[in-house]
Amino acid sequence: MHEMTVIWGILADAFFILLLCWCSVSDIRTRQIPNRAILLMLIFGILNVFVCTAAGQIWWYYPAGLMIEFPFILSWLKNKMGAGDVKLMLVCGLFLGLPAALISAGLMLIILFVIAIYLVFTKRSLKTRIPLGPVIAFSCAATIVGIFFIR
Repeated sequence: MHEMTVIWGILADAFFILLLCWCSVSDIRTRQIPNRAILLMLIFGILNVFVCTAAGQIWWYYPAGLMIEFPFILSWLKNKMGAGDVKLMLVCGLFLGLPAALISAGLMLIILFVIAIYLVFTKRSLKTRIPLGPVIAFSCAATIVGIFFIR
């Protein structure tokens, strides 16, 4: 059973990163994140909860990862963020689980801080709208890869 969960983990992580790439490219090109990608990520997140539960891991980390969503919902309600970005963060929180989702959110804030510094030094407005899909995707993918090498 342990070998199956390891294989599932590697395949699920790889497919999730591919879906993140799809969302990122789509957000750069069209400023939209495809609902089909979000739906597939949601399915993988739910399956991940079941597989982790069957493997005897701490299952509640994954649904608790949904809590990372609340600040993003508030940003969306204030028209500071798109609905696709919010949905992307939701499924990433579910798939990663709370501890990894917090790491990913921290990395995302660092990336956004660097982008803000770049905007200041290039004398652009801080109100410049940037696609957040690639930032979210990179921070989640980096977290997944980082956790893979730590384990």
